[in-house]
Amino acid sequence: RHEHGWVFSSPVDPVALGLPDYFQIVKKPMALGTIKKKLENDSYRSIEDFDSDIRLTFDNGMLYKAEKNRSVYDMARVLKEVYISEYTNLQTRSSKERAQETIDKKEEVAEVQENKYSNVLTDSVNEIEIVITKMIGDPADNSDPVIAVAKILQNLQL
Repeated sequence: RHEHGWVFSSPVDPVALGLPDYFQIVKKPMALGTIKKKLENDSYRSIEDFDSDIRLTFDNGMLYKAEKNRSVYDMARVLKEVYISEYTNLQTRSSKERAQETIDKKEEVAEVQENKYSNVLTDSVNEIEIVITKMIGDPADNSDPVIAVAKILQNLQL
């Protein structure tokens, strides 16, 4: 909570605050309390919509108060700067997390592919050992070992 946050927490009441021209200057009013309600009601369709409303809140404060009250203008400017800094940090952290997730997924895929290749290779080596055993160990077996080895080698080309 920032010390100036309370100024922007509720919608501006032009009658109570004696601001008869408020809606002539501020065309799209917004307040932090309104944003909070929209968040609670899942009204935002994107982070960009949320970001736009936050910036609008402070831009409105600077727009109207620039002409009328410099201290509110300064509060809005400071809060907008704080928000932009925090939002940028959040985006940076989020981007790093997404990048790490992508790396992790690629590593998982590579590991699965490596395991698959390793299993195929092990199976092929076992088949070759059987063929070699047949070639030198069982004269009654009349299958062609060259064809068998060629088939195994063909299977190795994933």
